[in-house]
Amino acid sequence: MHSKLKNYVKLMYLNEVNEFKIKQFESFIRDLENIGKDPKQILSLVQQGKYSLSESKKTMLFDLLETGTFPEFENLSSQTPSGVLEMTTISGLGVKRVLTLWRDLGIETLEKLTEEVKNGNVAQLKGFGSKMAENIEESIQFLLANRSKLLHFKAQLLAEKVMEELLHFVPDLKIELLGDLPRSMPVVEEIILGIDASFKRITFDTLNSNELFEKDPKKSTLSTWVGYYFEEHCPIRIEVIPQDRGLHFLKRNSSTEFLNRLDLKSVQNFQDEQEIFNLLNLPYIPAPLREGEHFDFIQSESFDIAKIVKLTDLKGSLHNHSTYSDGQNSISEMVAACKGLGLSYFGISDHSQTASYAGGLKIEDIEKQHREIDDWNSRSTGFRIFKGIESDILPNGDLDYENEILASFDFIVSSVHANLQMSKEEATNRLLKAIENPFTTILGHPTGRILLKRMGYDLDFDKILDACQRNGVVIEINSNPKRLDLDWKYVRKAADKGIMLSINPDAHDTEALKDMEHGLIIAQKCGLYPEQILNCKTVDELSDFFIQKK
Repeated sequence: MHSKLKNYVKLMYLNEVNEFKIKQFESFIRDLENIGKDPKQILSLVQQGKYSLSESKKTMLFDLLETGTFPEFENLSSQTPSGVLEMTTISGLGVKRVLTLWRDLGIETLEKLTEEVKNGNVAQLKGFGSKMAENIEESIQFLLANRSKLLHFKAQLLAEKVMEELLHFVPDLKIELLGDLPRSMPVVEEIILGIDASFKRITFDTLNSNELFEKDPKKSTLSTWVGYYFEEHCPIRIEVIPQDRGLHFLKRNSSTEFLNRLDLKSVQNFQDEQEIFNLLNLPYIPAPLREGEHFDFIQSESFDIAKIVKLTDLKGSLHNHSTYSDGQNSISEMVAACKGLGLSYFGISDHSQTASYAGGLKIEDIEKQHREIDDWNSRSTGFRIFKGIESDILPNGDLDYENEILASFDFIVSSVHANLQMSKEEATNRLLKAIENPFTTILGHPTGRILLKRMGYDLDFDKILDACQRNGVVIEINSNPKRLDLDWKYVRKAADKGIMLSINPDAHDTEALKDMEHGLIIAQKCGLYPEQILNCKTVDELSDFFIQKK
């Protein structure tokens, strides 16, 4: 809901609506965000009279909650080429510069923007320049390459919608989910569903006659339907499962690198994957673990599938924000939500002072917050709040605040939020200095990436992992589904070096505390055990860990 409202603000800027009206609407969005992200919660407060709105905004909100859109949005959207709104997702560009590109150069698509960058017209615009043009081109290529992909959780929801629609018309249909989703890939390139041959005709007829689906004739075959669902760009593949089911499932649900490590010459006519693993004298390997990077670990004596971390192993939540900085809920509200999830501790880590755009804490704010935490802990039994901060890593690698202030926290999450355009050497050295700082407890979202929107900055990860190992620094698996940073390809490497990982939600509201489940999926994909994860420690164990780290 909030993304629709924020896109409406972008459309207002692009269509040069009165700026005072835009500012008023931005204030309206901030008010809604302070209430919470649950549309039902907002609707309930409006109906109870606990939150007042003008009649026009009340109608707009009701329309949005009921239909997913509202007339004002549709009106401006109809006046704005979709490619222009898409340009606002280019990293570092901003809606006002997009307006300049549209108004002054008539650019309406990413492809046209690429053309104008290459012929030098963008660099000549006031406020742009050659460096920005270069960054724009790089960002466009990234966006175009990822245009049809979906985040894992969004792909899961789409797959469920497609299956629900098919089962509505073909109730006896048995559907197998294959490919990127069962492999727990953070980004899904294609949704693959397998069906038995006996259901092919009725299923394909249903797809072809249902207006929610659009067939891609060029990619479809006699045994495969390929197309799209409604307005989603992610390809959907419905394929008939061949007679050699077991081998088909194994190939669909494993990486090429993993398959190359298996001797499949004599594997044929098996009905399930378990039989194949038995033939190969291997334990059953779940689809998420079937990566070439994990093969040696899987074959090692230390591999024990029963030990892989589960949701119930998580004892607390670290890296969380509150209303002290840019969070939507108070500390007490966040704690209550943690307790409701069955957790036994909560680590607050609001933004530090350099992050002024996110309400970073000044010294007096820290003192006030610590008094509140001390008072809460003195009255609490069975639950503890740990004092933390998400300290910005400054461009030179220093941490925010003087050492005297840093020493007042139980733990420090050190993260980069600004100056992301460094060279590989500069970015690596910046992190190395922060890792070597004795106050750094956890390295937060190491690459700064936003999946499908922004590339992480280039790093020498061998140096980063070695430094964390030497200095006893924990690495975060940032569990925001838009980040999932540290990337899974390095999580196993970190664990093999004895580096502790932490499954952190980076929660800015109570609902986002549940994002730990997304990070848990990555930990499970990499075969992590509870003893390798910081927030699987008990309260006392974690307290001792923080003390020893200091």
